[in-house]
Amino acid sequence: MAGPVLGSFVYSMTGYMETFLFFAFLGLVSLLAVLIFVPNTLNQNSKRKSHTSSLFLLGSDMDSHAQTEQSATDKTSQSSTSEIFYYMFFNNSRSVFALLACAMIVVFLDFYQSILSVHLLETYQLGADYNGFIFAVPCLTYCLSTPHVSFFIDRVSSRRQFILLSLLLCFVSLLLAGPSPTLGFGNSLWLLVFGLGMNGVAAGFAFIPIYPEIMEAVMENEGIREETDELCDKVAGIYGTFFSLGSMIAPVFGGFLGQSLGYRGSCDVVALITLCFVFIYFLANTAGAKKKSTRVHEHLLFMKQISAECS
Repeated sequence: MAGPVLGSFVYSMTGYMETFLFFAFLGLVSLLAVLIFVPNTLNQNSKRKSHTSSLFLLGSDMDSHAQTEQSATDKTSQSSTSEIFYYMFFNNSRSVFALLACAMIVVFLDFYQSILSVHLLETYQLGADYNGFIFAVPCLTYCLSTPHVSFFIDRVSSRRQFILLSLLLCFVSLLLAGPSPTLGFGNSLWLLVFGLGMNGVAAGFAFIPIYPEIMEAVMENEGIREETDELCDKVAGIYGTFFSLGSMIAPVFGGFLGQSLGYRGSCDVVALITLCFVFIYFLANTAGAKKKSTRVHEHLLFMKQISAECS
């Protein structure tokens, strides 16, 4: 949130090259701080927990200690034999659509950053001093909305439906951020700012449930019972890969649309693409999951009836 505001301030006070030099210096200071203050103890929590539990078991009864140690050994051997491979993330539609949603949402929410500054200057005569504040609006609403995501997810039947609702919110925000000439909205700066603010809320609501959705999809499809460090690391890695893929496509796609249709027309086109992706996501992932769960439920009822008749 502070980035665009600070960037516009430094640019107005110094210049283009000096702004990059200033932030490069901040990046160097951050790197040195990480190297000095961050300890080299990643992924050590599980080892500490196992060591603490073993010390606690030393004071217990010998029989219960033997049973607990045997159970822990079985679980450890099971988790160690099941390696996590990247093909597992592409082995089921639920994980694939979660990864696609991650990349697409970045495109939907970041495409305007390459063309919005020109639109603000040409349409509203806003200079670099005010551009930073406009770009900070979605960051502010993102920060304010993300702490409440779990509150809303608990009131929705599934995480996939919440992602679907977040995409619909993204669709509405793009129509307002234009504002949409197709719907006859006036060229209002306040409506644009309101749409960008809603855009930040949609980003927070969409990005947060995607990570656990990917992990849960892989665990259910591969029969993994516990979250391991390897699973968490690879989920984070492939999540970041698709996030970066969307970040790479967004400015190129936004620049192409801005040159062809202008800013307001680009928002309408991306809103239409968002609506199409919502429809595809619903048919291929959410609706298909409902049918699959219904078939599983019917199969379980059928098996219960057979067992009751046999008994």
